[in-house]
Amino acid sequence: MTESESKFDEMERDRLQAVVSALETALAVSSPASRSVVERGLQGARSQVEFLNKKLKDAQVERENHAREQAALVATLAERETRLNSEEKRNYSGFLEKSFFTKSDFGSLEQFYAKTWDRLSERGKDEISHRVWEGVRRGEYKFTELPKVVQQKEMERAYSRLRSSAIGSADETRIPAKDREDFIRAYEEGKREEAAKILERESFKQNMFRGAESKGVKQASVEIGRDEQGKTAGLAIATPRPAVAVQQQAKAERDSIGDISDLNLDGVKLADATQPISSSDMPNGKPQKGTDTPSLGG
Repeated sequence: MTESESKFDEMERDRLQAVVSALETALAVSSPASRSVVERGLQGARSQVEFLNKKLKDAQVERENHAREQAALVATLAERETRLNSEEKRNYSGFLEKSFFTKSDFGSLEQFYAKTWDRLSERGKDEISHRVWEGVRRGEYKFTELPKVVQQKEMERAYSRLRSSAIGSADETRIPAKDREDFIRAYEEGKREEAAKILERESFKQNMFRGAESKGVKQASVEIGRDEQGKTAGLAIATPRPAVAVQQQAKAERDSIGDISDLNLDGVKLADATQPISSSDMPNGKPQKGTDTPSLGG
């Protein structure tokens, strides 16, 4: 469940809690003729609140579990970079915690590429390159806006990747032959500025180091899953997603609430309390970038 979905469910739960309060007041002053209708609506509203509370709790547990798994994966990948010292591993781990880079990362990236990059494993470089290009794809910056040392190292990797015989199994196969040839020609002729500009073409932007997960991430994920198989299985059992039957029951309960939305029981008007939430009720504002759960390559 995404953060916006959770927020919507929280708003729906709060709305229903207001419905419960209104129905409890209505029940106290209702006539015998209308009491059964109010009681049915109250039961449905309470059940729906309980359903949403459980859904929100399960989502929170799922997010916490995912965060722990991501932290373990970051630690595993950092420890595999045996040529880095402790401080460099910490810096590398900090990069892995991001899904993509922004201009605010340029200072630390410049230092890392200048002093540490060459001692990363190929898998370690894949992880960083993926995040560099994700920043390009998300419009955080253009390739030519990257620090010069980052451009240089990434052009070297792009050249190696595009010249590799293994390109047939990579996302780079989607790059038109002419674009690849233009970049390779400019790079081999030593025209670095031209080569960097070519890398800003849409075909490179959309396909360079796009893989959802590097081999290192996949292998580390498998090992972590194997080491914690019992724990993971237990968590999966403890946080099931709502079944279709439960969702159908929830819908029926919402319908039962709707049955009394137009009643005016002894001066207690319920129609306002039972209006459904629309998208316009959601908080406005652009979500903050760079704060999502780390993708570790996707």
